[in-house]
Amino acid sequence: MKYEDKFIAFVDVLGFKSMVEASESGLGMALPELMECLSKLGKQEDKEIFDRYGARTCPESRFIQKNLNFELTQISDCVIVSSEVSPAGVINLISHCWGAVIELLVRGIMCRGYITRGAIYHHKGQVIGSGYQKAYAKAGCGVGPS
Repeated sequence: MKYEDKFIAFVDVLGFKSMVEASESGLGMALPELMECLSKLGKQEDKEIFDRYGARTCPESRFIQKNLNFELTQISDCVIVSSEVSPAGVINLISHCWGAVIELLVRGIMCRGYITRGAIYHHKGQVIGSGYQKAYAKAGCGVGPS
């Protein structure tokens, strides 16, 4: 176990609390529709594609590891994505985030987020590090997780 220098993205759905309250009262999206929207942030299958095939965007770009050390953790209305520090790593991280945000925008859902570079331990859903805390804080989500 060790911290790694990686590109890190944090993306958060705006107004999610209100969306949940509307869903619970029957005035908004039904729970299955809400869950389907959140799946656009990322799924474990997205990581598995990198593990199997490598870079999808600009596949000829330089990389360190074939799978770009791509990690993704989705929690409720947020996603944390990290990748190796390489041209292929950053363009694929940006592509993933851009795709998720556009998919949600088409449904009328807006997001906020931030991409940075820093120290992170990001494996199997566990996320620790000052790089993640910086992305979280810069996304406008507070001063950072405690």
